[in-house]
Amino acid sequence: MNPLQPQRKPWPLRMISLEGGLAAFGLYSLGSGAYRGEWTSIFWGTIILIGLVILVTVRRRDWKSHWESLERQRKSQSSHEESEPPFV
Repeated sequence: MNPLQPQRKPWPLRMISLEGGLAAFGLYSLGSGAYRGEWTSIFWGTIILIGLVILVTVRRRDWKSHWESLERQRKSQSSHEESEPPFV
């Protein structure tokens, strides 16, 4: 394998994202705890789902600020290139 090529993940890992796995485990823990009446499973299922909501919110906000900063950089570079005369 060429060291410059990205390493391929096994197919189960490609199908399930981190968020999907966390959501499935949180729902399973919450549901099994509710079915069996185990408060610890209900607690951890709730904590996992709340953490997942926070994770998705933070990632979305980070990506939004990342794209905004890239847009500002692109605009500043384009205005900088327009102000300088081209070399002859």
